[in-house]
Amino acid sequence: MRSDDSDRQADTDTLYNNNIYSLDYEYKPIKGLTVRGESAFSQTKNQAGVNEIKHTLFGNAHRIETIAQGGPSRVNLVYERVNPKFETFLGSASQDRQKASAKWKYKYSKNITLNSGFTWFQNSLSNSANRNDNYKPELGVNIKRLFNRKYSEADISFKFDKRTGKRPVNFDHYTNLSYRDRLGFVDMDNNFGFAQYRTSGNARNTYDFNYSTSLGTRHNLGAVVLKPSINAGSNFIEDEILNKIDKIIEYSVGLGMDIPKHKITSNFKFGQNILASPQGDCSNKLFTSISFYYKPSFLGKLNSSTIFLRASINDFNFETRSRNFAEKSISMGLNIPIDLFVGKKDKVERL
Repeated sequence: MRSDDSDRQADTDTLYNNNIYSLDYEYKPIKGLTVRGESAFSQTKNQAGVNEIKHTLFGNAHRIETIAQGGPSRVNLVYERVNPKFETFLGSASQDRQKASAKWKYKYSKNITLNSGFTWFQNSLSNSANRNDNYKPELGVNIKRLFNRKYSEADISFKFDKRTGKRPVNFDHYTNLSYRDRLGFVDMDNNFGFAQYRTSGNARNTYDFNYSTSLGTRHNLGAVVLKPSINAGSNFIEDEILNKIDKIIEYSVGLGMDIPKHKITSNFKFGQNILASPQGDCSNKLFTSISFYYKPSFLGKLNSSTIFLRASINDFNFETRSRNFAEKSISMGLNIPIDLFVGKKDKVERL
């Protein structure tokens, strides 16, 4: 992958010449064990201005993942490292960091699954004086057929995030409860969350309460499927240091319309977000979005290619009128997935 700057708008603009060489791999030594990863190497030449000296940097980024599955257990181990000199302009990577994580999912019974995990994150690999370490353990449980209801499902999770380093130490706690069920022909999804953000030295002590609910249904009308939905949520953020409570309320209505025979799916959504802050700039946002996807039969030989159209509008209004603005976005195109295979038809391996 290559990117190259050729023209400056100003004499002080930096020009970049960037080459990326990458490799993906996967290995299955035994049944139930998979090792896969990716590595990338960058060569970047930059010139800060017309009369500046050109510099060349060489960097690398790596990610390796191990997945082990057997019986009721599934273990996932991941390690990532991106060195400070790795540059990419056509991809996505955060420089100067490394991360290790481990997750264990254990199916205790047919309807109960236990989840646990631990993540360690470190930045500023090249400057130990500014380095921060994050430690994030988590525990959770998923319960199906709660109260002996066929479609019920509940999730409970607890997370902790501790950051240490040059900055003040942070202690953040997260608790989340969710419940999904079907009442007659209506599907519902409810979520309640609580978070505490605390910083050493009494620099920050904030409580965040949030709740959201979603109601939806599905109706078959001959060749057309309609999927109306209603969503509502609230968020209360209490700051004990500043002695204030910010209130956020959001609601929206949506309508999905599918035509399965012609492989057409579409969705429309309209809503409002209101922020009330006793010591800040209150806001009122109206938003709407439309999406349309079509898989025409004449593109069937191109691996289920999709024609898409997406549009959205966000209209922001503040107490300070000079801050008012609106965002408009529209995108359309053709998505063509490409898969490469080797081997015979009865035993095909993906490249």
